[in-house]
Amino acid sequence: MVTVNSKRATKYQHMFGGKPQWTKHLRLFGEARTVKMSTRRSAKLANRGLPCMMVGYAENHDSDVYHMWNPVTEHVHVTRDII
Repeated sequence: MVTVNSKRATKYQHMFGGKPQWTKHLRLFGEARTVKMSTRRSAKLANRGLPCMMVGYAENHDSDVYHMWNPVTEHVHVTRDII
């Protein structure tokens, strides 16, 4: 925190006037979430999600795209469709 003109804020906030956009999408590592698996032909009452664990953030994507690990298949999904 830096004080400029009697206003205490971070350097980023002084320079750009607000918080970075990616701060809205921060999650805890190891957090359990349901990943939506979209298929073209799925029954109305079928399960459309898989329980997964958050293991990281996707590089070269927007800030709301995550790496989600499925412990059953041991596969990592890169997705933003999580609940």
